Amino acid sequence: MGVFCFNRFYVFLLVCVSILSENANASWSDPQTALPGSTKIRSSDEEEVRLRVVFWNVENLFDCKDDTLRQDDEFLPQGSRHWSFYRYRQKLINTAKVLIAAGEGEIPVLIGLCEVENDSVLNDLLRLTPLKQFGYRHLITTSPDPRGINVALLYKRDRFKPIARTDHRVALPSRYRPTRDILHVAGLIPGGDTLDVFVCHLPSRSGGEAETRIARMTVAEQLKQAIDSTNQVRTKSNILICGDMNDYPSTSCISTLEANHPNVDNQKNDSTTRPLFNLMIPLQKNGKGTHKYNGKWGYLDHFVVNGALCDRSDYPFVENVREFSLPFLLTEDTKHGGDRPLRTYHGYRYEGGYSDHLPILLDLVVPPR
Repeated sequence: MGVFCFNRFYVFLLVCVSILSENANASWSDPQTALPGSTKIRSSDEEEVRLRVVFWNVENLFDCKDDTLRQDDEFLPQGSRHWSFYRYRQKLINTAKVLIAAGEGEIPVLIGLCEVENDSVLNDLLRLTPLKQFGYRHLITTSPDPRGINVALLYKRDRFKPIARTDHRVALPSRYRPTRDILHVAGLIPGGDTLDVFVCHLPSRSGGEAETRIARMTVAEQLKQAIDSTNQVRTKSNILICGDMNDYPSTSCISTLEANHPNVDNQKNDSTTRPLFNLMIPLQKNGKGTHKYNGKWGYLDHFVVNGALCDRSDYPFVENVREFSLPFLLTEDTKHGGDRPLRTYHGYRYEGGYSDHLPILLDLVVPPR
């Protein structure tokens, strides 16, 4: 009965978000802030295909089983958070609800996730929730992170067919604890192009921003090297990076990637420079974000693409970049005012919510069928 009711709710939710999307947050693809340069390819009798891409830090998506090789004790029934199967199942359902809603009437084709414990958790997410009817497959890293959290990619194989996968292990200076691998998946998209997707979760600021900066910059440098290597083997590369960088668009870790404002001139994927563009930079001015810290919203979660995906004179290209924020994802911020993300736990108090981050999304536009 409970599953039946939830399925009816999720269908109702899809109708609601399709209406709400008409008033969704402004993005740099809006006419007032459109990328300069070439006009989109359009045809009166053929319709472009848009593939929804979502990234989300789901915050501590742990099962309630003990992994003796990882520090997961707080997420056990007898642990400090009293993490039961009921709470785990509710977390799975909540996660599925948000991912379905983020499609805004269409099911996302690619979903990057971070803070996922293991392959078993993803199997449960795709088997025990309404996501089971959409035929997702998944890839997940097995990182040396002490807590056992990983990054993952869910994909619909009829729109994205993986042809290669690499997990990039990052060696940090000895004073830092091990971190998450970078997941690189190359796949074929409609139109026959290859899309290289990088999913990452850089080291946290725990211990202080300045004290942990080198760790994030080290991961960013390795990510840049992986992108440079990809550019060397692709005649025309289409690079899409999604991740929780634990840094804001203007900070040093992001500058390590040499990712520019997407509204700069000369966005062609020049074979000598192969520039990158941070799609979150234009959104900073709206006073919003994906994460709230000390009463201030900011973008810790990023989409970064290369010039080919910013060039609207040829397919594929990206548009409609923004955070995904609907009222059910938020709650009143009684300490700082306004609202904040509705989390699973606020401190150690169980809220039964979603995450401390909001998802980000974009549309990848590919040729008409």
